[in-house]
Amino acid sequence: MGKRGEGYGSEDHFLRYRTARQEEFDAILLKALGAPQGRLEWLYPSGAGGEREPQGISFIDDAGVKDRWREFWPRLGRAQTWDGIGKLHGAGHGFDWVLIEAKANAQAGGTIAFPIYLS
Repeated sequence: MGKRGEGYGSEDHFLRYRTARQEEFDAILLKALGAPQGRLEWLYPSGAGGEREPQGISFIDDAGVKDRWREFWPRLGRAQTWDGIGKLHGAGHGFDWVLIEAKANAQAGGTIAFPIYLS
C-alpha cells in the first residue's frame, strides 16, 4: 500500500475534492458511469489520518468478480493501488464496485480520475 502525500499528488487531490465537494463529485461520477440515479458508498478513502492506499483486490470477497478482474487486468509487476474504492448501489441488483485511479495533472492544475466499474 502507498502512503498519501500531504497537500500534493493525485490521491490528495482526489480526497480533497471528494470530501470538500462530495455531492458534486458523486453526481459527476454517477453520470459518467451511466447511473445518475445511483448512490455511491465510499469505502476508501475515509479521510482518517494515516490511511494507506489499498493494493490489488484483496478487499473483494466475490470469486466471480475476482475471476473477471484476472481476465481484465494484466498480471505483470506489482498489484494496482487505488485512490478511491466505492460501491455503486441502485443498478437493479446488489452493488457494483467502482475503483478509482487518479493521476495528478500539474499543467491543468487538477486531477484526472479513471474509474473502473466491476459488477
